[in-house]
Amino acid sequence: MHKNTPDIWNANFFKESPIFQPIIPAHQDSTIKSKNWPSLIAYNHCLSNSVSNENNKNISFVKQATQYPTFVEEYEPRIFLSGEVQTRLNNWHDFFQVLVWKTFPKTKSLLNKIHFDAAVLRQKTNDTQRTKQENFVTLFDECGSIVVATENKTLKMVKNFEWNRFFVENKIQFGKTIDCIVFGHAMYEKALSPYIGMTSHCLLLPVNLNFFKLSTDEKNHHIDKLISEHIRKISDLNTKNLNPLPILGIPGWHKEQTTDFYQNKTYFRPGRRKKK
Repeated sequence: MHKNTPDIWNANFFKESPIFQPIIPAHQDSTIKSKNWPSLIAYNHCLSNSVSNENNKNISFVKQATQYPTFVEEYEPRIFLSGEVQTRLNNWHDFFQVLVWKTFPKTKSLLNKIHFDAAVLRQKTNDTQRTKQENFVTLFDECGSIVVATENKTLKMVKNFEWNRFFVENKIQFGKTIDCIVFGHAMYEKALSPYIGMTSHCLLLPVNLNFFKLSTDEKNHHIDKLISEHIRKISDLNTKNLNPLPILGIPGWHKEQTTDFYQNKTYFRPGRRKKK
């Protein structure tokens, strides 16, 4: 759906919420951190040919096309075949897309490869139906996050919709043995104006205590490697591999995290229960 109002630039957006923590290093690049919307030149200078895709093409950002007359010019195929990411200027959604490419290049490249392979297959079979792999990639690319923890029982709380145990009883463990890292660029856009109901779709990954001693840059590098390796190992890639996460429940990620806040069952849903 197209917006009816223009995006308004805010150079200090990252101060609004801890959600933005992972992409701050990419934003602090001198070409991106500016008083006005960055240009395509600034976006490309930010990468400095340091990011390549799974086809060994350097990623670059180009003007958004209005039409896709051939297969190679379509959005995902063009990224894979030429490394060119079509980008809208003065646009928060695409701004965060740039920062995520800079922050998690291995994962972004892998997701593009999955998209491309599915597109090639559909073209050969003349099938217009999106595959389950594409649905996974799209959902994670737009709204994905990663929950990491040192104990598997903690990760199971998310899988089992045990929100009070995860968010409230483990509050002091966030940043020490539990963390959440946002990946999806649409989630970053939503974080500019957060709302109750804002839900991410997460992967659950174990880490050791050393992870929590790392800098933000080091965490990003480690997470990027973990995600890409994890996705490659999933034999049946589909949206069921992702877990819904009421992301504003993360301690410190919403200004009114009272006891009543966590009792909101329309947001902190109990999940599906198996029939006895």
